[in-house]
Amino acid sequence: MKPLRLAGILAAAAISGAAASGFSDFNAGINARNDRNGNDVVRFMSRALAAPDLPQHLRATALHDRATAYVELKQPDLAIADYTGALALVPDDYNSLIERGALYGEKKQYDAARADFAAAIKRRPDLLAGYASHAEANLDEKKYDEALKDYNDGLVVSPADPDLIVLRGEALRMAGRYDEAIKDFTYVVDNHSRYTAAHILRARTYQQSGKTHAAVSDYEDAIDLEPDNLGLRETAGIAQWADGSYREATRNFTRSAADPKLAAFSYLWLYLTALKRRSSADDFTQNAPKLDLASWPGPIVKLFLGQAAPDDVFAAAKQGEADAQKDRVCEADFFVAEWQLSRSDAASARSLLSDAAAACRDELPESFISRTELARLGP
Repeated sequence: MKPLRLAGILAAAAISGAAASGFSDFNAGINARNDRNGNDVVRFMSRALAAPDLPQHLRATALHDRATAYVELKQPDLAIADYTGALALVPDDYNSLIERGALYGEKKQYDAARADFAAAIKRRPDLLAGYASHAEANLDEKKYDEALKDYNDGLVVSPADPDLIVLRGEALRMAGRYDEAIKDFTYVVDNHSRYTAAHILRARTYQQSGKTHAAVSDYEDAIDLEPDNLGLRETAGIAQWADGSYREATRNFTRSAADPKLAAFSYLWLYLTALKRRSSADDFTQNAPKLDLASWPGPIVKLFLGQAAPDDVFAAAKQGEADAQKDRVCEADFFVAEWQLSRSDAASARSLLSDAAAACRDELPESFISRTELARLGP
């Protein structure tokens, strides 16, 4: 009997050792996750999953954490496979449903995304992420009424949630229902005065509805909340330019030009502001030649420097991916029109501004600015 007892002890020790190895790798994977080291998460969780005695509930966690690491490593297909594996073990796992749905949305597989978000809502109807995510999938397909229903369903759960109200306001803005959007943003501004996004989105809605002075006021309030946000300063400067507040616009464009990513457009706007003020354009003439003129909007900068012609600008705008081309042609229409105005060619400028007003996406400032300039030029 003793040999059999010894064999049993040895067998038990072998099983314990295998499990300990799986646990050890699993714990190392958790530590790597906490350290935000995606490669190590993948390495350790893969080893843990290969250990046959790792418990099922830990396998689901290991798959979920490895999926999250794959997302960070920009490997969405591997992430989806792991989320699917985790859901096979724990079918109603809320986080896996939300995160896999988001990946489906990024891949434009909207039906699959909505199915995951709907399952997440069913699992946890008290959490708002499912409603917001389901709405986002609908917005991506311009299904505005369906998205608004999602936000309203979420607001039944949490009637005063400012994030959901702002998101609903943005959906209303995208649908062109400006008065309703402004009502939502105003509610948040009045009750959460430091909610910067509510000021910014209400300003954008005011711009699109032709209320440029109200837009300027909101942008200035947003800058008071985030004075070091240089992208916001450039956006505010454009609104001030449209409103004729050229001195304030100059201050904001001067600040935003300090960001290398914003510099080219900021200096272009400084030049246009100098033209409107009939003042010196030294900031542009001194700094523009130092910019990367080989990339967009370099061809526009070269036009104002006298180193390119309008045809050169439009030819450059029509390079690259289709969506980028459309936006660049919009920008080219507006800035070439302003160049023509500087040369007293109002007829050509009016034609290009009309093209920009008709074709530019509502999200681009050139859309409403072109309409503002056309109003200034008159019939």
